Amino acid sequence: MVPMDSDNVYEWRAFPQTEAYHKQAHHVHALLMAGEFDEALALYDSALPWEPGINDWDPADPKLTLPVEIVRALGGLVEEFVAHGAFTELSSTRFSAHSSHLTELVERRGLEFHLDLPEWKPVNLSVLTDPNAPEAIWLPVPGMRGGFEITRWDEDFQVRSWSRKAMGSGQRHRLTATGIELVPGGFD
Repeated sequence: MVPMDSDNVYEWRAFPQTEAYHKQAHHVHALLMAGEFDEALALYDSALPWEPGINDWDPADPKLTLPVEIVRALGGLVEEFVAHGAFTELSSTRFSAHSSHLTELVERRGLEFHLDLPEWKPVNLSVLTDPNAPEAIWLPVPGMRGGFEITRWDEDFQVRSWSRKAMGSGQRHRLTATGIELVPGGFD
């Protein structure tokens, strides 16, 4: 379930995906590595929501290299990928403290819901400052039947989280560079 009524929400695939997803991601990244940029763009353009998108990494790649990084490294036309929605500002460390606090919040909420979270890739909050920035990042959490919606809040971030397994579980937090603040009023 994506939280916002918008096509402009990016789903962060932090947790393990299906074997079919792994195969597709590996295939399209192999095309990129071979310089077959047009074919890779065609696959991204026709991708269904649960298939690898233009801003998704290959889970088999230990560096989790994003498509636009491969295109840039091979001297391809990054602008073509940007025109199709590729993010370009993902190497920023500007929000590393915020990201650490988000990781802490996800793990804390996971414990509240008695979840044994698998290893996962922390969210890169720089996505929300990219020229192609989505309105929000959606982080679905396995077993939670809900997740985390992350949006900008001035120079900080707002995080709304909930589980459909626990009525009234919705909480809203503000992530700052110095910590996590529970916002009174929950989802107001």
